[in-house]
Amino acid sequence: MVRLPDRGILIHGAAMFVLWVLVTLFTASTVMTFYSAPRALALNPFNATAKAQLANDMVYATGDAGRTGAAAKLSREALDGNPTLATAYRMIGLDNARRGKPVKPLVLAATYLTRRDYVANLWLIEDAVKRGRMDQAMTDVDASLRTSRRGQALLFPILAQAVAEPEMRPQFQRLFRANPDWLPSFLGYYVNSREKAAPLAQIILPIRKDLPGNYRGLDRTLIGLMVAQQDFDAARAFERAIADPVSKAGTQIIHNSRFEAEGPYPPIDWHLLREASYGSDIEETAKGNRLVVVSDQENPAMVARQLVQLAPGAYRFAARGRMISGNDDAALRWQVDCAETGGPRQLAELRFARGAEPEPVDFTVPPGPCRNYWITLIAGAGFGSASLQAEFQSVQLQPVR
Repeated sequence: MVRLPDRGILIHGAAMFVLWVLVTLFTASTVMTFYSAPRALALNPFNATAKAQLANDMVYATGDAGRTGAAAKLSREALDGNPTLATAYRMIGLDNARRGKPVKPLVLAATYLTRRDYVANLWLIEDAVKRGRMDQAMTDVDASLRTSRRGQALLFPILAQAVAEPEMRPQFQRLFRANPDWLPSFLGYYVNSREKAAPLAQIILPIRKDLPGNYRGLDRTLIGLMVAQQDFDAARAFERAIADPVSKAGTQIIHNSRFEAEGPYPPIDWHLLREASYGSDIEETAKGNRLVVVSDQENPAMVARQLVQLAPGAYRFAARGRMISGNDDAALRWQVDCAETGGPRQLAELRFARGAEPEPVDFTVPPGPCRNYWITLIAGAGFGSASLQAEFQSVQLQPVR
């Protein structure tokens, strides 16, 4: 005769089975919270985190602001189970705003628990702006950007527009001087946006020496942007403020006209292009520096240029150099063109051929709106198997008295 297990063993086994089921449901519900809050609650109706997530989804996943009241009710239930849920405090606060009840204590409770709740951070920023506390608003912006990458997508466009506001300049300088970890991302966003570079340059100028060395390239970028946006006066003012006064001493219109150096701030200094099939570079020799030009490209392309400022009047344009090799239709020329939209196109040109150096050219800058001009070197190998090679010792532009 087979004996059944003792009653105590059966009760113990049943209890262990029930415990296993409960642990499994609790674990499954906890994991499911990150994927589906309703399913997590179906597995464990006491899951406070899932309730808070479901309340958040009721408003933000659906975009239905009318469900804020129901979401706040569910958030209160969530807080009964777990009083450390930041999203629940924030959701109740937003419902209070709709009902005309106090909001800030609840939002502050949410941000006290975590600064990663970007919705609560945005509310604090907006509240500070409404109270005229821009210092506090920017502090909250900093906190949001440091703790939430999602905040960058929301706040970077707003910050980019605020850069142009003069009264915001001290606040930006205070934040930038501390070199927050989001600063490189914001500068990259700003540079690639269509916002004006001059206001950002005015913010950077007083603090540029306080920033780490890896930001030194920002000077060149801002000058290049201001020139591309045709904000020439701002670009020159910024360059004068940061350039070494000794290196810019003298009366030469063209900086480093004998190619003493490329210069740190193109295109106000030399902008030398270095492409795969064409380009230019400065070579140091015992007899002085020279600009070396090479092109394997059939069609002419710009290989060097510099932005200069010319007043109306007569000028003489000259260059000393030679074409070393090239096909029969190779192109090599220096030219002067207006850099401003609507200004006169080419004012002067110096064409080089093999074995021939052109005479200096006199030309007149007419009265008018254009004050900024490009000094440009164009080179092309032409049709054939030969590469274009050339060298220049100097390029001069002087007023004719």
